Amino acid sequence: MHTKRTLKKFLQRLLLSLVLVVSLGAGLFGYFLYTPDAIEPKLSGTLQTATIDVGGVTYTYRLYLPNNLPEHAPLVLVLHGSGQNGAQIRMETGFGFDRLADAKQFAVLYPSSKSFDWNDCSNTGDFQVDGRELDHQSYLNTLVDRLVATHQFDRNRVFVTGVSSGGFMSLRLALESASRFRAVAAVSANVPAAGNFKCKLPRGEVSANSSNEAASVAGASSSSGTADTNNTANLGNAAPPDGSAGLDSAARTKHATSSVLFINGTADPLVPYQGGQAALWGMFFDSGEVLSAQASAEFFARLNQLQQQTPNTAEQATERAATTTFERRVWQGDSGVQVELITIPSGGHGMPQPDWQRPRLLGPSPMSPNGPELIWQFFNRSTQQSAPQQP
Repeated sequence: MHTKRTLKKFLQRLLLSLVLVVSLGAGLFGYFLYTPDAIEPKLSGTLQTATIDVGGVTYTYRLYLPNNLPEHAPLVLVLHGSGQNGAQIRMETGFGFDRLADAKQFAVLYPSSKSFDWNDCSNTGDFQVDGRELDHQSYLNTLVDRLVATHQFDRNRVFVTGVSSGGFMSLRLALESASRFRAVAAVSANVPAAGNFKCKLPRGEVSANSSNEAASVAGASSSSGTADTNNTANLGNAAPPDGSAGLDSAARTKHATSSVLFINGTADPLVPYQGGQAALWGMFFDSGEVLSAQASAEFFARLNQLQQQTPNTAEQATERAATTTFERRVWQGDSGVQVELITIPSGGHGMPQPDWQRPRLLGPSPMSPNGPELIWQFFNRSTQQSAPQQP
């Protein structure tokens, strides 16, 4: 009898312990990971879902078209983060780009990557499906060309923004597809560091004796590609290890890249503002080593011969009684390309906006500044400059 009572108490305590563990786990999940979806607003237009086959791979995309959209309207691509799709980033940006599209008369494209990550400039990531590495640059270029032809969008006003992995992919398009994308905005993304960088830098006309200087932007290219001595330099397959190297003026094209906007939070737990290993807790969503946010902006500024135009300026933005002070740095020059860095003190990982709160696991989620509005303003300013051209 005594043995039965002891066993019964043991089982009761074990059951209670399991209940407590499950309850604690559910509580932690709810606190750190759960957040309710943003409520879709009443919009004027229609959302189309379609597929496109590129290189034998079928991709899905969503296209939002405001009502009475005029011919030659701008087109804005919004790229999702790791493990997501176009529908999710549409919601997680608070439907902010759709709202703006109604007000400013442009179309919004939400492509899905099919793989876990976009195949951006970093060597690290999961961009394979069925053992095949996906060519997302060709996919997006082909999709844009088709939609521009079908819907008569303005070819000179095609823009791309992205969050996290989508932001990294935006930077690749700024480097390698500048003739298609007038400006890009990378949110919670930095330039991959040397050893983690596989993109080709823009080609520039150089003399034989300046080829070494041209290659120096790749951070000592002895292991990652050499410059030609044939009056051209292939500035590819590497990135500066600290953002400090620069091109000789003779080695640059007038329009090396698209205009680029960076939006980064200083409390981002996944993509460190000061640079380093981009991974959550050093283990999850690993994107390899990256430059700091400022070094990333300076990298694009040097490629385009830009100088910082003003001292760092502090600005305030208020959304629904929530006020945030953020910092803006601007680089400009004669090339028609502009680079900006917006720093959000104590901001976490993701698009700042007032209509959806990110999971606490990704750090603080400020309601202001309104990221989609800042991005559209930057895109609109970029059209006041001459368009970039690929050599």
